[in-house]
Amino acid sequence: MPDSKELVYLTTYGDAKPEAGWQVSMDMVRVMTEETSAWLAEGAMMHMEEGVPLFFCPSPRDRRLLLHVGDKNQIKIIEPLSLDGEEVILSQRPGAFRCPVWLPKKGDSGEELVIFVEVGQGGPTQQLILADARGGTGDTRRRKLMDCEGFTTLTVSPDGEKLAVLTRKKRALSESLTILDGPFSLEEDPWPTDSAAVTNEDPNNLAPKRRVLANYWSPDSRYLLWLSVPEKDDIIAATGGPAQIFWELIDTMTGRNYQFEPHVPSETVLSSYLPFFDQYALSQNVWSPDSKSFCYAALGADGGFGAYVQDIPASAGQVARPKLVFSGAQSVSWSPL
Repeated sequence: MPDSKELVYLTTYGDAKPEAGWQVSMDMVRVMTEETSAWLAEGAMMHMEEGVPLFFCPSPRDRRLLLHVGDKNQIKIIEPLSLDGEEVILSQRPGAFRCPVWLPKKGDSGEELVIFVEVGQGGPTQQLILADARGGTGDTRRRKLMDCEGFTTLTVSPDGEKLAVLTRKKRALSESLTILDGPFSLEEDPWPTDSAAVTNEDPNNLAPKRRVLANYWSPDSRYLLWLSVPEKDDIIAATGGPAQIFWELIDTMTGRNYQFEPHVPSETVLSSYLPFFDQYALSQNVWSPDSKSFCYAALGADGGFGAYVQDIPASAGQVARPKLVFSGAQSVSWSPL
């Protein structure tokens, strides 16, 4: 939670009903409190929700949580320590996506804004929706940002001014990674969000020829970093050896793109982090606080294995080689301070 007094976590458990299979449980533990009369005591745990899938994004301002509960067809906001226990249902038609996002910057009228993917009322199409966190269905409470075909993942920049949208169409084996520029607002046409068909000439459409496994914004919101791997056909056509997996980066200020040394991510990263990177991106810091370096755990091109640190090139300078800083690490994260 923003005040560091509670810890929210997800865990899996086998349900007693065989047809239910594995469930995801959301729980919260009170780490510390200065309230002598608090109804959730220090060290106590509270169960909040369960479902499959279950993803969440914490409010940047208080204890509210934005949830996507797939088997209940709900995108909603809950406030765990609220005595009235009210929920705000934002949608009952969630689209093909995982984690909704809560914008760190408020709208023009001071409203709190969230973004999620929703199936259209008329059929199988789905849309990227910007909505007021208070709920509601009118034009003053929600608006469409763009159409998004295929499975979609969302990552918002820390300043709330940019949104990376990754869409993947499984049948067509096509993919696009697009940066939407803010400011984001519910007001009428603050910027041309209805330009869904972005051409390859658009500098904001990264249109990767390689599969994007994960992407992360730098703390200063200038850089978008993504992890890419060759398409399936490229791997089959390869002469042998492991797939070439790279970190790639775009400098949104200059438009320059960079590609770093190939590597093979650790087993923990491949099996645990990458399949749910948009959820982990809310708590895992791959970037240094000054946005000058990022870290990762992998088998490097130099033959080492462990935690690496990669510096970002200064302007159009040459890309430096990554540095192995700790051998044997399966995962690594940067301190926020």
